[in-house]
Amino acid sequence: MPSHYRHHPTRRKSPSFVALAQIAKDTGAFIIGGSVPECDTSGNIYNTCAMHLFDMDVPGGMSFHESDTLSAGKKTTTVDLEGYGQIGLGVCYDMRFAELSTIAARQGAFALVYPSAFNTTTGPLHWELLGRARAVDNQVHHFVFTIERPKFLISCLGIWHGY
Repeated sequence: MPSHYRHHPTRRKSPSFVALAQIAKDTGAFIIGGSVPECDTSGNIYNTCAMHLFDMDVPGGMSFHESDTLSAGKKTTTVDLEGYGQIGLGVCYDMRFAELSTIAARQGAFALVYPSAFNTTTGPLHWELLGRARAVDNQVHHFVFTIERPKFLISCLGIWHGY
């Protein structure tokens, strides 16, 4: 297990989870706070929502290897929002795979939600297209959102450092 994961707080001790849970309770809202890395019984880390992992090497440039840290999922994630119905959850790169959205829709999801960290190179080219495609493919609502990044982190190639 990577050393930086050994010290991650549990949900009960995480300031982010505590704050989001309190806001949800106070407002009566449903909050999707992104995805959550957890450990299985063998100590392997997996993402609670991600099905596909993003691995990429740019020759002479950046590399991303989610598979160095996380294991891929084996089933779609759906959540029942009491009083509203089911939503399907995916993460970022999962949006590229139409089958995941179709499975969630066939399981009764009325909406698909994808918290993401698309980079600024492919992100603008694919973000709206993929979101609209998944919504049209399945005749469901589709919600995508991403993290905010400070403008000074853009490299000379226009690729964000980190994500």
